[in-house]
Amino acid sequence: MSKFEAASSSATSNPLCVRDIQYRYDHDRGCFRHNLERDLQIFCIWENARHIQQSILSLISENFSVIKIYEFEWSHGKIEENFGRLYKTIGNGRNYKQESAGSGPFLCIVCEDLDPCYLYSTTVSGNLELCNKRVVEVKRTARSWLGGFLVHSTANPIEFIEQVFLLLSEQEVENIMSAPTSDQKFATRKEDMIGSDGWDSFESLFRHLNKTTDYLVLRNFESALGDYSESDLDVLCAEPSSFLAAANGANVDKNRSRVKCTIQVAGRSIPVDVRFVGDGYYDTNWQRDMLKESELLHGIVRIPRVDHYFFSMLYHGVLQKPFLAEKYILRLDELGREIGLGPELLRTLPDANVAATVVQSFLKASGYSFYTPLDAGVHVNRKATRVLWPDHITIYRKPGSSPIFRHAAEVARKSRKLAPQWLRKRVPPGIRSWILST
Repeated sequence: MSKFEAASSSATSNPLCVRDIQYRYDHDRGCFRHNLERDLQIFCIWENARHIQQSILSLISENFSVIKIYEFEWSHGKIEENFGRLYKTIGNGRNYKQESAGSGPFLCIVCEDLDPCYLYSTTVSGNLELCNKRVVEVKRTARSWLGGFLVHSTANPIEFIEQVFLLLSEQEVENIMSAPTSDQKFATRKEDMIGSDGWDSFESLFRHLNKTTDYLVLRNFESALGDYSESDLDVLCAEPSSFLAAANGANVDKNRSRVKCTIQVAGRSIPVDVRFVGDGYYDTNWQRDMLKESELLHGIVRIPRVDHYFFSMLYHGVLQKPFLAEKYILRLDELGREIGLGPELLRTLPDANVAATVVQSFLKASGYSFYTPLDAGVHVNRKATRVLWPDHITIYRKPGSSPIFRHAAEVARKSRKLAPQWLRKRVPPGIRSWILST
């Protein structure tokens, strides 16, 4: 175990955690089953559907065991934000959901499917996902009575975990999980979502994220557990919309290549760079491995396993910076000794060629590549990446914005003029079009 007392990702103290959900196919029943003991779901009857709420409640009760019914009333100034977090549309522009659903009090029903069956179904967002068959049918029936989307529901355990911890406190969720019987009385809640006014500490933020989204803090996480002195926070997540909804990201700058936001923690606005699987900041397979093999530091914050921490920091400091900064050199020396690297190698690590060669050796052994990040704002160290060219370079964005690839294209164009016709025809079309367009 690392000196940071990090616990393996397989160890979880909470039975409800999105990282732990798994499915298996039940050949006898002809459907999928998940690995949780209970199948809990949420239905929301928005204000504009409450004129037939008794019919909808009866439909739900006929198909599920109702555990608890809440009547929520959100504050006027937080309605759009709350809808954005629930539907994971933060950063996608203005949310108009409340105009069709209504912004007044709504019902939230927590129920259990005692015999769940999961099959693939197309969601409203157009995704083809494993969904609870009975939930999909009940929601479709209720919506047919009303038209539009005036009834909301979760459809699988991940959605339930994401949303129940937005709506209810940890203690209330624990009470639901242990509830032996149903309670048909309405419990009134005049409150907004968890974290709507920010987080009182990094610990409370990370405790929430640990349950509801797949993430890790890439660097400088040690100070997040004390007097945070860094200028920003760098995180890696599986899916940025889920992270933004869980963390209540504000001032979101979001597009297909990068995501930035701020998070309110202890009265401070913390800038956050949100890196995500598939953005080219690191090799996509490496990103997945880092998340899968992440660890809990002091049981609070998810961090990279120590070897991933070392090599991702070296990669970042050498390939994504003009030079390896002193703050990285000191930290890399400590981490390198921890994972077994010799003092002679660590002493020469500040040499850019040595550092790039170490990165190359790691990438080769792991089956990873250097990716040109989709975020054009990420620096590419031309000198260092030459060491990796061409075997460990993956062109992940139009490379014209990167000097090393403009240079490589120019060399390729000149070589092409000198090459015989038969050899030119053997160049793959994708590489040929890149050479000609760059």
